[in-house]
Amino acid sequence: DVFTADLFRALNFGGMLVLCPHDTVVDGERLYQLMRDARIDFADFVPAVLDQLVAHLQTTHADLAFMETILCGSDVWSPEAAARARRACGDGVRLFNAFGMTEAAVDSTCYAVETIPVPLPARMPIGVPLPNVRVLLLDANARLVPVGVIGEIHIGGAGVARGYLNRPELTAERFIDNPFVAGERLYKSGDLG
Repeated sequence: DVFTADLFRALNFGGMLVLCPHDTVVDGERLYQLMRDARIDFADFVPAVLDQLVAHLQTTHADLAFMETILCGSDVWSPEAAARARRACGDGVRLFNAFGMTEAAVDSTCYAVETIPVPLPARMPIGVPLPNVRVLLLDANARLVPVGVIGEIHIGGAGVARGYLNRPELTAERFIDNPFVAGERLYKSGDLG
């Protein structure tokens, strides 16, 4: 799913897609060198890979100032790691924490990591819904939870899948009718927000 998003982002905007071998992805030094050599200016990382790259940058006193945009997502990203990445990028690089699911067209929300508040938050925010995406926090009875109350993240909008292929029971469990918007389906992510 992430590859598909990266492919279309690159091709739809006239970019070049650089495929990174696995042994390079897991080696901060080699990854950094590939990024410099290939003149990469947009990258989409999982936190473990970005954290390893930033650790390499810290030991070599290098930075990511040559980048334009970095997305980090697909897993929980700690505020401490985001702060290190923000410092490694400098002020000119757009840095985002993204959240989403395969079942809802990969990325659904985005948080611009412009500055890191002090003291650090307990968790990195996942931001606001992207255009044509609706995100609701619902309780077990599909009711909106009040502000400040934890609820399950439900995703709606144009990118929500029809369901799982040949899995009608799982489809019925995870894809529900939106109780607030007639004709719209929501994906029950299983994640809390």
